[in-house]
Amino acid sequence: MQKFIVVKSFVFGFLSGILLFLGLNYYTHMQAYEDGLCFHCLREFGFPFYFYKSGTSLHYEIILWSGLIADVVIALVFSILIGLLFGYVWSKFTFRPFKNAAL
Repeated sequence: MQKFIVVKSFVFGFLSGILLFLGLNYYTHMQAYEDGLCFHCLREFGFPFYFYKSGTSLHYEIILWSGLIADVVIALVFSILIGLLFGYVWSKFTFRPFKNAAL
């Protein structure tokens, strides 16, 4: 039973980390397009590295693959670490009955 709780807590921590990185990337996207219509603005977004750039009067758009791959790797590593931390903390605070307890 304890293994199930640890696994469930790891999945919760892992998904929390992924959602955190998705939320931060969405926030940088919203910040990049906050000013409305701008024809000569260079916009870029991504967290922690930029993975998309657009702008100029010729409508320049590019996906920065190195930034995208680095963002995915960093998000996965930190999500795994957060999941392991959640699993460790959860295992320390779960109820374990005493073996030699008198009734």
